[in-house]
Amino acid sequence: MSVLRMFDAKGSEFMEHLWKHSFCAGVAARMIADHLALKVEGKYFVAGLLHDVGKIFMSQYVPESFHELLTLMLSSRNLKCYHALEESVLGITHQEVGGILLRSWMFPQEIVDAVAFHHDPASSRLDPVFTFCIHLADVLCTVKGITPLKDRHFVAVDRDASARVEGKNGAMTTDDIMALLTRLDLEIDRQSSYLAAFRRR
Repeated sequence: MSVLRMFDAKGSEFMEHLWKHSFCAGVAARMIADHLALKVEGKYFVAGLLHDVGKIFMSQYVPESFHELLTLMLSSRNLKCYHALEESVLGITHQEVGGILLRSWMFPQEIVDAVAFHHDPASSRLDPVFTFCIHLADVLCTVKGITPLKDRHFVAVDRDASARVEGKNGAMTTDDIMALLTRLDLEIDRQSSYLAAFRRR
């Protein structure tokens, strides 16, 4: 509930799109875990929901720099992904900030790790497969245009992490990813009424 209040704090169009992306990433992470025949636990939804919490923090506590970042992202001359722009403008990435925040809030370490490495799941210190689920959920939502950043042309699946998943749970093929993209629409629609009721609390 505290996280929901953070999303609602500004009420801007950016925050509303970020909320939708985060919720859908939580839905997608659970769906991916199910596809990989993993035990589907609440941690997948929670980590998916919180994976971009660093962006919320930066948008509220360094708003001028964050606005500069978004302006650069939308520039027609920009050839960098959002993640790379963060490092050049702010000197730190949202996944790093997210990891610091969740660690300070005493979240379970595996969720902290998944958030802190969701753009680099192969570097996950605890569970690269769990972190890969959050990574792929983020990618799927972005590819479908469920993102506040208009960065869908920059996203890519971490091949190193994908190889580690394949070694444990069977190959993740292009056909699998396309099937997940189609299934994601159904899962989001199925949980939309729950989302509306949850946010009204």
